[in-house]
Amino acid sequence: MDKRIEAVDYISELPEHILHHILSFLPIKQITRTSALSKTWFQVWKTSPILEFNFYALFNGNQDRYYCQDFEIRERNIQQLYNFVEQILLSRCKQMDNLIKFTLVVTFIYERPEMVSTMDRWIGYALKSNVKHLKIQVGPSNDDENYKYCVPQTVLNAMSIQVLDLSHCKLHLPSIGNIKLPFLKKLSLRVVFADDDVISKLIAGSPLIEDMSFITCYGIKSLQIFDLVNLIQFCAKDIVHFERLKMETPNLHSFTLQGPTWPSVLKVASLKNLKSLHIFSAPITDKWLYEQLNKFPHLECLSLADCPMLESIKISSSSLHKLRIDSCGNVAKLHIDIRNLYVFSYYGDIISFSSNNLTLPNVNLYIKSNNMDNSWYTRLIKLLDEFNQCFKMVTLESDTGEVCILNHFYYLNLFLRIL
Repeated sequence: MDKRIEAVDYISELPEHILHHILSFLPIKQITRTSALSKTWFQVWKTSPILEFNFYALFNGNQDRYYCQDFEIRERNIQQLYNFVEQILLSRCKQMDNLIKFTLVVTFIYERPEMVSTMDRWIGYALKSNVKHLKIQVGPSNDDENYKYCVPQTVLNAMSIQVLDLSHCKLHLPSIGNIKLPFLKKLSLRVVFADDDVISKLIAGSPLIEDMSFITCYGIKSLQIFDLVNLIQFCAKDIVHFERLKMETPNLHSFTLQGPTWPSVLKVASLKNLKSLHIFSAPITDKWLYEQLNKFPHLECLSLADCPMLESIKISSSSLHKLRIDSCGNVAKLHIDIRNLYVFSYYGDIISFSSNNLTLPNVNLYIKSNNMDNSWYTRLIKLLDEFNQCFKMVTLESDTGEVCILNHFYYLNLFLRIL
């Protein structure tokens, strides 16, 4: 008997919201291929609430038709892709389909000046679709301070945006311009040029913001943050020409500040609910650290890295659970009185350590030195003996070899790993 098995496309029969979820995991190249399978898949792509066009991932490598050796063929293929994106966005805009997330990553704007108006138009379509999460990345380029792309002012006055993620571009406003992002909850600026006036208006126009980060930004000299009662997380890293930071945020939970440019004026007040503090590449002193920590009664996590002016650290806390000290090269002494400490991590040369009757289950030591002579090993044994008084297990990483020592010290299991 001739039995024939009929092929059935079960995936296309799935509910539309499940197909949308499947597409959210695919890169643009696979999505464009999927949309050509059938009218069903093309319609699913047209109505997907998450659109991510990452041209960097698509064009970065010797892949397929976009890297055809024939220039005319390659350009025609790329133009077809642009037309596809245009069609999708324009169709959504006409049908008034809302967008949850729109991502646009473009790296060739420096080679294609005409892409500026194209990007403006695509972003405009997304805004008309009431996009909630907008991510724009242009670059990277070899000259980050001379940006070719300026974010449209309409972005800075979008009622729908809740998450704004900008990278390798510029924020600029006319002298009479204003910023209103009444529902913005998360702001991320990475390698962005913006002067103090724009940032001041951006902060003032975002009253509901909860998460704010500035990473490798240019043009910002002063940050003043007040009256943001919803702000929970703040991060400032590598802000070029940073001079002044003033904050009064009573509900802030996480605060990260990293140099190498360190503000000459640093005033932070009312951080009584701070739970996580991370300070990197900072000219802070032992006295400054001790005084500041006394202001944070609920601090649970503390990280100090590359702080060359720290020499003798004293930390006393009843709330701290995690402590990390990394590459603070001049630290010679560390004394901790932290009753509820659970994780302690130290990266650096041998130091003098002392504590007040601690029992700690998780310790990570990365001991590294340029001078490992006999006296160095003697000091290492002394340090481990000090840890033996309070810690049950230590993970020790260094540069000499891999050894496992069990019960060499009372209540101590020592694991020595060479990286």
